[in-house]
Amino acid sequence: MAKKKASVDKKTELITSAVKVFWDGKYEKAKAAFEKIAEEYGEETHLVNRLDTYIAVCERRIDGDELKPRGADEQRVVGLYHVNNGDLKEGISWLKKAAKKEEGREVYLYELACAYALAEQEEDAIETLGQAIELNDDNRYYALNNPDFEALRSSQGFKALVIE
Repeated sequence: MAKKKASVDKKTELITSAVKVFWDGKYEKAKAAFEKIAEEYGEETHLVNRLDTYIAVCERRIDGDELKPRGADEQRVVGLYHVNNGDLKEGISWLKKAAKKEEGREVYLYELACAYALAEQEEDAIETLGQAIELNDDNRYYALNNPDFEALRSSQGFKALVIE
């Protein structure tokens, strides 16, 4: 069990570091880091799909393209950027666009629910989290442990969703 935890911690550290480099605008270095992570964790398809989005954005930025989100994945990345920089209104707007384009993709709904929770929009957060949980029950566990949902911990609606 400790070995698996260490592996998860290592993966989390690698991804966090690569994302920081990405948001610092060091796209060549970020691309290399994302590619290395994708190679090392290639069996985790869900993770590799997310990394591919970052790699594509890096390639476009390296080529001098403006950061205009072309699809749902890129809209999601822009939304997360705004959320992580404290612009929750803008972040939610981008995440809603991405979730609408990609109906049925639970990760979009989960991340939108996180943004709603951070913005203390309890009703929207619980409704959206419920949709994400319906699509993937693992989101129940993720939400239970995610600090983004801290403001909702005492909410009966949140408890009903995450505690079976």
